[in-house]
Amino acid sequence: MKNRLMLVILVFLLGGYAGGCAMTKDYHLIKPISPKDAGWIDGGERVSRTPTFVWEGESDKLYDLSIWKVIDCINETMRITRARGPQVLYVEKIQGTTYKIKDPLEDDVFYWWSVKPHGTDKWSTCTRTGTIFIPYARMTLYNHYFEFTIKKGAKGG
Repeated sequence: MKNRLMLVILVFLLGGYAGGCAMTKDYHLIKPISPKDAGWIDGGERVSRTPTFVWEGESDKLYDLSIWKVIDCINETMRITRARGPQVLYVEKIQGTTYKIKDPLEDDVFYWWSVKPHGTDKWSTCTRTGTIFIPYARMTLYNHYFEFTIKKGAKGG
């Protein structure tokens, strides 16, 4: 009986680990194309210090782009969480769906970015929902900005 229980627990945990980390993303407003948005634990795409941002939209419309540093905080339960830090770039009235950074960003730093139609107040976000490691244990991140990382030691370009 004890061995059978151990086998059931092992199958449950291994099944959760192998089948966990499944995630769905629901984009609100505008969907990012590049840098590719983060998964659960990957920190987003690792890019050069002068990345090009691309999003879905219309080439004849105007958009605003913002980039923020991500800061780690300790909340009231002593858990480390991430929060939007200082804004490092804000560009208005971008014609089309692409923008290349001119001034290099810091390397080995996590950033969040978002885009919105010019003249509106609401930034694009993503809601991530998925199973992590254990079946039926779900986690949801609501209204999260798009994450990317600068490659350590990366050059511009």
